[in-house]
Amino acid sequence: MRSPCDTAREQRGWHQPSRLALMLAFSLALLSLLGIAEALVAATSAETRSLADELRIAVRARVLEGSALRADSLVVEFSPFRLPNNAECASWTLDHDARPQDRRGVTRVHFEDPEGGRGAVLSLTWELRSWRRVAVARRVLQRGEVLSRDTWRWELRDVTRIHDGVEARGEDPLGRVCRRRVAEGAVLRHSLLSLPADIERHQRLTLRLEGQGLRVELPARSQEEARLGEELWVRIEDNGHRLRALLVEPRLAVVKEMP
Repeated sequence: MRSPCDTAREQRGWHQPSRLALMLAFSLALLSLLGIAEALVAATSAETRSLADELRIAVRARVLEGSALRADSLVVEFSPFRLPNNAECASWTLDHDARPQDRRGVTRVHFEDPEGGRGAVLSLTWELRSWRRVAVARRVLQRGEVLSRDTWRWELRDVTRIHDGVEARGEDPLGRVCRRRVAEGAVLRHSLLSLPADIERHQRLTLRLEGQGLRVELPARSQEEARLGEELWVRIEDNGHRLRALLVEPRLAVVKEMP
C-alpha cells in the first residue's frame, strides 16, 4: 500500500523534468535574442565601415586627381573621424577645395537628410605623404669622401618633406662626393652631394693658348676643382700668370684668345 510520502516523491520526480525543459527553452530563447542583437550591431558596424571606406575612396581620388604631385608612392592619409548618426541613410556630396601644390587640406562631406530635416557636415582632414626608397649613410661620412657601395644603403623613408634631388628620383649616388660631413643614418640629399671633379686643385695640366692662327701649349697648375666643360683658374708654371681657361679634357685646359 502506497504511503503519502511515496506519492509526494513521485509527484516531485514527475515535475522535475518539466522544470529543466522550461529552463533549457528559456536559455535557448535568450541566446537567440542575444545572437540577433549581435548580428544587428555587426551589420550596423559593417555598414558604417563601408560608408567610411566609400568616403575615403572618393576623397582620395579627388585629392590625387587635382594634385600636381605625381609619383607612384603618394599616399593619402586621413585623420580619425566619426560619421554622423544619420549618415548611413543620407545622400552626400563633396566640397573639395585644394590647390594642386597642397600637401594637406580638409574636404567637407555634406549629408542631406532624406526626411527633409537638417543635414550634417563631416570634415575629412587629409595629408599627402610619400614613402620611397632613398639612399642613407651607413656611417658618418666626411667632407670630400667619395661614396662607395659600403658607405650607403637603400631604405624606405617618408620623404614628404624632402624636396630636392637624388632621393626624390631614387638615383644611385655611387661615386658622388660629400660636400660636407654627413651623419650616420642621414638621407643623402642632392644638396649634400656633388659629382666628382675631373681635376683637383693644384694638379698639373697642359694649358693651350689658341688665337691668331697660333697654338701654344704651356705647363700649368689648376687653382680650383672643376669638371669637364667648366671654366677654372690656372697658373702658368713658368711666370706665375693666372688665366681663366676651359677644361676640355681631364688634363687639358684651353684659352681661345691669346692674352
